[in-house]
Amino acid sequence: QTVLGFALVLIGCVAGLRLKKRFSI
Repeated sequence: QTVLGFALVLIGCVAGLRLKKRFSI
């Protein structure tokens, strides 16, 4: 299922951006 993989990648990107903002590296 490509949709499932795409969703995981999208969530990973959002999580990464949130962590970057939180730690403000």
